[in-house]
Parts: sequence; structure tokens; C-alpha cells
Amino acid sequence: MKDRLETAQLIIWVLVALAAFYGLYQAISLAWVGDDAFISYRYAEHLIEGHGLVYNPGEQVEGYTNYLWTILVALGMLAGIDPIVFSHILSITAYMLTAAILVYLSFKLSKREETGGRSLVFPAAAMAILVQHDYHIYATSGLETSPASMLVTLGFALLVLKDSRRWFLLAGYVLIMGAMTRPDAMIFYIMGIPYILMLGGDKRKLLLPYVLPLIIIYLPYWLWRYSYYGYPFPNTYYAKSAYLTYFSQGLTYLMLYVRTYYILILLPIAMILTIPEILKRYIAQKKLETTLNRVWVLGILFIIPYVFYVVRSGGDFMFARFFIPITPGCFLLLESGILYLSRKPQLRLAVGAVLILAVFFRWNQFDQPQEMIDGIADERSYYPSEYVEQAKRDGRNMQKYLSGMDVTIGFYGSKAMTAYYSKLPDVVELHTGLTDEYIAHLPLKERGRPGHEKMAPRDYMFRRGINFVLKPTSLPIEDSTKALFLDSTILHIFIYENEIMNELKKKPGVVFLDLPRFLDEYIKNFEQTPPEQIIRDFNFLKTYYFDHNNDPGRLQPFLNKLREIQR
Repeated sequence: MKDRLETAQLIIWVLVALAAFYGLYQAISLAWVGDDAFISYRYAEHLIEGHGLVYNPGEQVEGYTNYLWTILVALGMLAGIDPIVFSHILSITAYMLTAAILVYLSFKLSKREETGGRSLVFPAAAMAILVQHDYHIYATSGLETSPASMLVTLGFALLVLKDSRRWFLLAGYVLIMGAMTRPDAMIFYIMGIPYILMLGGDKRKLLLPYVLPLIIIYLPYWLWRYSYYGYPFPNTYYAKSAYLTYFSQGLTYLMLYVRTYYILILLPIAMILTIPEILKRYIAQKKLETTLNRVWVLGILFIIPYVFYVVRSGGDFMFARFFIPITPGCFLLLESGILYLSRKPQLRLAVGAVLILAVFFRWNQFDQPQEMIDGIADERSYYPSEYVEQAKRDGRNMQKYLSGMDVTIGFYGSKAMTAYYSKLPDVVELHTGLTDEYIAHLPLKERGRPGHEKMAPRDYMFRRGINFVLKPTSLPIEDSTKALFLDSTILHIFIYENEIMNELKKKPGVVFLDLPRFLDEYIKNFEQTPPEQIIRDFNFLKTYYFDHNNDPGRLQPFLNKLREIQR
């Protein structure tokens, strides 16, 4: 019997190694970078250039939600490493570390508390994330998802496995770093407090070292960012209306994830079956003694409040991203549930194998490229490598022709990477208000796609002095009057200013309609133009041209003609 268990254990370790190679291969082969990542990259670049942690020099707006991640990217830039490469290396490393932490937790859980011996180690949770497609996706992306998930998993492990003041202090540091990497990770730190109180006896004294990082690190950080940016929450909190409830969309987001990874439906069932036994033991003993009980209590404290927060706020427009941080914990609870069911190796192996296979053979909800389900998208499909290369070319064309000119660029969704590569100092995100204080604080008229519910009004664009607008291909330029060609790059002229356009006219490779010449011809042909057409055209030309240029020689003929039409 002993020989068979040793053989089975060896086979398991071989399978874990194979899963690790598979997970690493998938993470590297699926590596990508999302548009939102370039917002953090621009903040990081301005920081190392001495402008401060700002999107536009001189504008203190907190348009990122990943402070620690942005700082790490800035350090990579200081070392001369491309931010995409650097963020990929950090994220994939964090992914593999998360799997390693889960393997170690499985090893500790396999210990028989009553005898001190050890049963078969089957790290089902680690293997599950190593074969999970969406964990492979967010092992890169340029976003903070993978590092934040690693910090949450590490903090969880420290709390359930260690008892000393030193280790609880470290757990506090790790979870506070998680909260500084992604603000909603503060939920995990806070839920560590009732967990420590439930440990009972002298272990409650461990609460003091646990809260020290909150006082000595997070509080000074929060006071700095409040004084620097002027708001208690990041600008993105207001842009996404996170202060409002959006349960219908949040439930859609949750159910889409559960339908994809249908094995997760067993988790609430496992909780229902397990919680009464845990409560019974806790009431009898007034403390949490076994590692297995600790895993379950802390897992429940982590998962339920976090899922409620995600559902309440409406989830995200990126499929799976908000649930990645708790996925290791979910799989660990399922693995622990197997231990609660039975110590028999055969049963544990069978149920664990079902867990891993169910994750591997997911129900793919996004089987069509760039498919969107209720406003939720497989974000990676929108950003193939050639898209990033096109963004580089467009951004560098903008830098080539517009650098040194007093222009303001507006951009809509999927163009943050072009704005980053342009290196232009005054850029406004118009579609969500992530980096703009005015747009972010606009009242929300109706709910829509999460993160895409507030758009810059035209009057604000005029007040803000937007000269040119970057639009995605799904928003074509209305007519040739507004098209500005910078080599192969097309911008939308929002305001035609003679001073700027005359300067651009001198540069080879720049093509646009010379509006003053066009107006001269238009004025000559007044008599051949229908009166209603002249009225429509003037209404457009007033905000597009005349309000921004002192040109009485062309304005007066229009005014005279309009008076003539109205008589």
C-alpha cells in the first residue's frame, strides 16, 4: 500500500510539472497588452521624466487604479526596459508564483493533524489555475491583475499557515501592497481582521502587528494621494460610477464566469455543506485549530464580500478580469472540500481530476472574434500584435508632425496606446473620463456598458480646446472637410485653427482641406447653393472655424447672406 501511494505521489508531481510547463507556455504564447495598460504606462513615463504622477503635465488627475504597479513599471522604464516586455515578465512571474503558493498550501493541508503524518498531496487548485484559459490571458495584458492576484494569494497563505507576530506583520504588508496595487483588494485586508479575532485565545494579539502596515504605509500613502489629487477615491471610481449599484449587470458578469467555469457551481454547495460543521467546531472550541478550518473560514471571508462588491458595482467590461484575484481561493476551497469529504486517496484523486478537467474543458462563451455579450468582451481579441504596431506607427506620426505645437488631442476607446506613443503633452480621453476630472464627475443619465457610460459633451470639448480627435475605425470621419492625414495616420479635425493648420501646411506628408480657400469658393457660389444648405453649413462652420479664428473677411459675407435669407 505504501509503495502504491509513493508511486501515485510521484505521478502527481510529474503531472504538476507538466501543468506548470503548459501554463507557462500558454501565458507566453497568449501574451498581449490591453489599451488601458497604456494609461498606466503614460503615468509612469511622466513620473520618471519629472512631471509627477500625472497623465498630462500640470494636471493632477488620478486616472489609474494601480499605484504600486505603475511605480514598478516606472522602475522598469528607468532601467531602459520596454514597459510591455517588463510588465509581461512581472505578470508571468506572478502567475507562476501564485501556482507555487497553492502547491505549498496543498502540501500543508495534506498533513494529518491528528497523527502528524502526511497523506497524499494532490495540488488540484494549483493545477486548475495552470490549465485555466482566462488565467493564461491575464497572466499578461499589461494590467495589474496577475500581480494583485499573487499578493492576495500570498497574504491568504501567510494568514492560514503561520501564527507568529512576524508572519502576521508580513501578511499585513503583503495584503496592503495588494490594496495599493488594486484598490478593491482592500476588501481582503479588511476581512483578515475578523479572521484573526476568530482565531481565539492569545492569537488575537496578532491583530496589532497585522494592522501596523495599514497605519505606517497605507495611511501616509492615502493622505499623500488625497492632498495630491484632491479626492478620496481615484478618478476612475467616479468615471465608472462605482458609488452606484448595478446589480443586474453584476449578476450577468458573475453568471457568465460561472457558466464558463461551471465547476464553480459546486462552491456554494460545498459552503452550505461545510459551514455548519465549521460553526459547530468553532462554538465548541472558541477557536480555529486546524489548517483546514482556517482555509475555509478565511476563504469564505475573502470570497463572499468580494463577489458581493463585484456584483454590486456591475462587474467589468473585460470578461473574467475581476474574478481572477479570487479564483485561486475558490479552487483551494474546492480542493479543501475534497479533504473534508474523505481522506481516501482514490476518491480525492478522482474528484480532483474532475475539478481540473472541468476547468480545462471550459464552456467557451466567446467563440467568435470580438464577440460581446451584454457589454462584456474577450478583451484580448481586440488587441492583436498588429494593432499595437499600428498604434506605434500612428503615435509616432503624430509625434513627428504635432510635437512642439500647442495642440490638444482627444481620443476615444482603444486609442490610449496611440496617445501613449504620440508623446504629446495634452491628451484627453473622451469616452469614459478615466483621466479627466470633469467627464468623470458628470451625472449618470442611464446605465450601460460598465466603464463606458460617460462621454465628453461637445460643449466641453470646445471649452477644453480639443483640436484633433483620434477615433476607432468603428467611428468613421463624417466627411473630408474634417480629415487630417499625417502620412498614413488619420485624425479628425475638431477645431480648425488657422495658426495651427497653416503651420501644418508647411510640412510634407500632411494633407487636409485648406478651409479658408474652400470658404472663398463657397462664398463665390452662394447663389447656386440652396438657402437651407447655407444655414446648415454656417451652423457647422461657426463652431468648427469662425468661433476660433479672427476672420471677418469671410464671416461677414455669411452674416450678410443669412440676413438676406431671413428677410
